[in-house]
Amino acid sequence: MVVQQLETHKILVVDDDELVSEYVAALLEAEGFDVTVMNDPLAARDYFRENPDEFELVITDQVMPGLTGVEMAQDMMKIRPDVPVLLITGYSERITPDNAASFGLSGFFSKPINEHQFLDKIHTLVLAA
Repeated sequence: MVVQQLETHKILVVDDDELVSEYVAALLEAEGFDVTVMNDPLAARDYFRENPDEFELVITDQVMPGLTGVEMAQDMMKIRPDVPVLLITGYSERITPDNAASFGLSGFFSKPINEHQFLDKIHTLVLAA
């Protein structure tokens, strides 16, 4: 009997708040995604530079020490323009759901996130690709 291997979709989650990143990871893993969590945006950017084809989606916080989520996302998109990036933030004056696309973002979610809308967006981005 041949067992068919299901394709796993790899997602990078970057948030300096470990509780938030672990919550997002658990939510995604429950949906069957393969999740890598990083809490340092500089380390995440460097890892992405070295492994640009490893991830199908990046999810990041906006306000982090050393590098904002948008700065990190824009650096990643210079390397791989096709990688979708979702931004999650508790507060942002500059970036809103209405202007997120102008920063190259594929979506914007305010904390606390609406899990249903969040997962719908991820499924659309990852499974439709």
